[in-house]
Amino acid sequence: MIAEHLVGVCDVCLRRHHNIGYAPSDKHPVKWTCKPCLRAAEDPILVKKVYHMPRKRLDEFEEKALAAGGDNAGAYLDEIGKTDLAVLEAEEWEEFCARLLVGYANAMREMLANDTAPF
Repeated sequence: MIAEHLVGVCDVCLRRHHNIGYAPSDKHPVKWTCKPCLRAAEDPILVKKVYHMPRKRLDEFEEKALAAGGDNAGAYLDEIGKTDLAVLEAEEWEEFCARLLVGYANAMREMLANDTAPF
């Protein structure tokens, strides 16, 4: 399903979706995806895996991906030699947050696309 002008988040990585969705039938709610998640796996698409995944298992994937995002953001702090978030300049804070979010999203895509167990 492709929709125009909807605003929301991808059900895989929590970034902005690109109005591409999946539902098993017209009677089910749509789960939306972004282009990077759509490209990460061809068949089945990641959002389809997420749609049919038990909530507890998805929570395990999300927990592992969040840790990966934290590692990614922590590596940035190591690069700039700062560990106290309160002393970050505005640009450094934005980069820290971006690395956290991108690290999370990339880890979710990779684990789901490769069927990597989240433990």
